[in-house]
Amino acid sequence: MVRDRLVLVGLLVGSAGAAMAQGTVAYAWSINDSGGSDFLYSGEPVLNFKLYAIMDPERVGFAGSIFEIRGGHEFDTAGTITRHENLLGDLSGDGQLQGNNDILGIEAFQLPPLFNSGFIDDNPVVIYEFDWEVTHNFTRISVSSANHQSSNVYTSDSGMSVEYDSVTTTARVFIPAPATWMLGLAGLGWGARRRRAE
Repeated sequence: MVRDRLVLVGLLVGSAGAAMAQGTVAYAWSINDSGGSDFLYSGEPVLNFKLYAIMDPERVGFAGSIFEIRGGHEFDTAGTITRHENLLGDLSGDGQLQGNNDILGIEAFQLPPLFNSGFIDDNPVVIYEFDWEVTHNFTRISVSSANHQSSNVYTSDSGMSVEYDSVTTTARVFIPAPATWMLGLAGLGWGARRRRAE
């Protein structure tokens, strides 16, 4: 299900960029394995964000990209990243987590199949994930991969590669207004009952 939805995103992005020379790598998000970059918050204490790379056209496999993850204001003030992992970063680390929840200096890459028995040839391929713990109420948060220095795709098992254009998407988490309103009423009712009891 998640794979099918992400492939659909990749096809839509790829069709929009059909005139480009080599191809595109679309970077798409899945929040809590929903398969979508837009997520309706319903009280989960921790949200899991996965970043996928989708190659169009598909080749031998995703080689790598150097990039950052950056969030909007409420991504910083309404929660904190408790775990972050570069899933293609055995040789380069997980990037540098900043105080505002941005992650800089991510180098997600893998050696080609000829030299790498654990080569991941999935398309889409999940390249990064993090857990974001909710600490305050919020109305909407957003986060995106950014500043991709390159998006390389292997064209041979021995390591020949081409550079694709990078296409990013933004992940968004929403709290619906009625739920926020109902929570407010519940809080007022609880407080009023407590004062009467005293």
